[in-house]
Amino acid sequence: MSASPQPSSQYRPDLDWIRFVAIILVHVHHVGLIFGPFKWIVKSPIPLPELRGPILAGGTVRLPLLLLISGVATAYAFRQRSVKGLLGDRAKRLLIPLLFGIFFITPPQIYIERLIQGRFSGSYLEFWPSVLNFVPWPRGSLSWHHLWLLCYLFLYNVLMLPLYAWLRTPSAERFCTRFEAWVTRGVNVWLLFLPIAAIRVIFDGYPANMALINDYWLFSHLLYFFILGNFLGRSPRFWEYLVEKRKPMAVVSAVTFAAYWALPRFSLVPDSLLLTFAGWSFMLAALGWARALVTTTKPYLKYARDRAFPFYILHEMVLVVMAYPLLKLPLGGWSLFILLTVTSILGTWLLTEVFFQVPFLRPLVGLKFRRTPRQVVAEPQAAASPPAV
Repeated sequence: MSASPQPSSQYRPDLDWIRFVAIILVHVHHVGLIFGPFKWIVKSPIPLPELRGPILAGGTVRLPLLLLISGVATAYAFRQRSVKGLLGDRAKRLLIPLLFGIFFITPPQIYIERLIQGRFSGSYLEFWPSVLNFVPWPRGSLSWHHLWLLCYLFLYNVLMLPLYAWLRTPSAERFCTRFEAWVTRGVNVWLLFLPIAAIRVIFDGYPANMALINDYWLFSHLLYFFILGNFLGRSPRFWEYLVEKRKPMAVVSAVTFAAYWALPRFSLVPDSLLLTFAGWSFMLAALGWARALVTTTKPYLKYARDRAFPFYILHEMVLVVMAYPLLKLPLGGWSLFILLTVTSILGTWLLTEVFFQVPFLRPLVGLKFRRTPRQVVAEPQAAASPPAV
């Protein structure tokens, strides 16, 4: 059997850095939803409408970038695993945290929502048994909330099984070689935004709901980036090309985003083309600059890499629980925003450290079980993203 097309490197500190920044921005994004003009679990009594633009702009790249990196990480993991072994690993890393989260991470958020709505007035211990009624949220208390992406990621891996099997063949190796040559020629890499725009137009009548059912646009949108990441992870020259073209990519991204926000809204097709092109250009520039600047492994980067996935799993619960009392403080809008951002990041980090250090808790947040504190997780974790976009 011919060797499968090989990823460009087994370990990529630049992608770890991008993942770390993206996860922090995910957290800040959710803080922004509390203050911005969007419906969310808890809302600040002092709105900050100026956050609307940054939240919408970040939404065009936040999830796609994380899914692209997850696809690249899967390509690297596939190098040393069989198809069956890869799926088994993803089942443990994604489904166990999803089940744990449905029963123990999202219920505190639903409880606080019910307190705010006046639909419940007792203690959390009195509320939690309602989860066992298995009535879906919002009517009931069973929901995956921000953990929806764990389900999506697992389904993506299931759908990719035929592709994973094909990638072990000589024809796949030849295809990856041709793809690498094409994507590094001229401006071809920019053309990869066209499927993004097409998906947006085709499924325009199906806004994201993160519920899997009828979530045609978001499911297809993120699946595209996951598949693309799997192929780009097998294209070493692509990353060299990004480093070479990172400056014009950054300029194109800035110009197109500025044009999108400055110009009046167009009809669906031109509007989708401009927005998706701007977002794709930003992603290319971000990946190129990270590849150029982050070339060596640092202890803090490894520390952040190992905790990024559990941080995501825990962050929204911590944010909502802390926001409920903090938003009652007599402070201005921006003071509350800064206070809540800093304290919730610190609170999530502390809780992440507890799960990271306690052996039997580690699998509940997507980490490998370890018998002694000195053992470490060697494989980068698949990145995830929150639902509110």
